[in-house]
Amino acid sequence: MARSKITNVYTGPGFFEGSGDLIWRIRRDGQFVKNYDSILVTFGDVQNGREVLGGGILVSSTQLVEYTVDVAGGFAPGPGTNIYCAFSGYFWPKQ
Repeated sequence: MARSKITNVYTGPGFFEGSGDLIWRIRRDGQFVKNYDSILVTFGDVQNGREVLGGGILVSSTQLVEYTVDVAGGFAPGPGTNIYCAFSGYFWPKQ
């Protein structure tokens, strides 16, 4: 069975895991998803996400899901830096 996964990655120099320089957040219909409202570390990598525990993040076909990143005021991502966010998983057909 396919597993739900998320990815949030920073590809440049100067980022320290847990520092708060980058804060990834997942919202569903404008509300932060429990346990995914302040992600301070990278999850997965560009090729493979990290499995979401507890069965995934359930979303219906009418909901808006957003994966955002906040950059702290004193942190300056370097040239050529990329920040990636991704979801993967499976979908049930609309009934």
